[in-house]
Amino acid sequence: MVINMMLNNGFLSRVLKSKMFLLNCLNICYIILLYLMWSSTNNLIKYLGVLLISVSFLVLITTTVAILFNFKSDKISNQKYIVVLGSKLDKDKPKPTLIRRLDKALELARSTNLDIILCGGMVRDELIPEALAMHNYLISKEFPTSRIILEDQSKTTFENLINLKNLDLKTNCFVVVTSNYHSCRTKIIAKSLALDITCVTTKTKLLSFIKNFYREIFAVIKDFKKVKIKKRYK
Repeated sequence: MVINMMLNNGFLSRVLKSKMFLLNCLNICYIILLYLMWSSTNNLIKYLGVLLISVSFLVLITTTVAILFNFKSDKISNQKYIVVLGSKLDKDKPKPTLIRRLDKALELARSTNLDIILCGGMVRDELIPEALAMHNYLISKEFPTSRIILEDQSKTTFENLINLKNLDLKTNCFVVVTSNYHSCRTKIIAKSLALDITCVTTKTKLLSFIKNFYREIFAVIKDFKKVKIKKRYK
């Protein structure tokens, strides 16, 4: 009966489609594989298991250090626009993580007179594009709509920055406002696209930080590989 209820309201479907759920499943499978290799009586398989464990540990530590190293905001110099990267909405309203980014962008825009670019399309469970939700929030704070540019088609950080570059704004210098855990990956992608960005970071609440930091470690690895492949076949 409980399973039928979960199927009827779409709960089980949402869980199975969740990136976090799939990531956890992959991690569990990988750990089981390493354990089986470590427990093998075949010395070659055991040595391969030790090698995989060592490499995995090294990659995770290196990625974690890189993310932590980029927590603090960079100094703003000659950037021409402020860019706010989107984040998951509560239907059609910004969640606290995104509100903190928008408040920081407002603070910067009012002190520098730079225009704001809002990046983010509409993903599953959202009623409007993230860029539009951010636009509505800024307007509610009496920020002039004439100083806002919308990019409402992107669904990932990679697409955020590719579409930003394709806006043809006659500059590649931007101040990017994002969460502290997200700064490292943003810089990696921007560098691959020849964008000159300065990251201004916002803090994250503890529970949200733990969840997103864990996911971000694997996202950095994934996007770093994507950048390397892109450069190789450029």
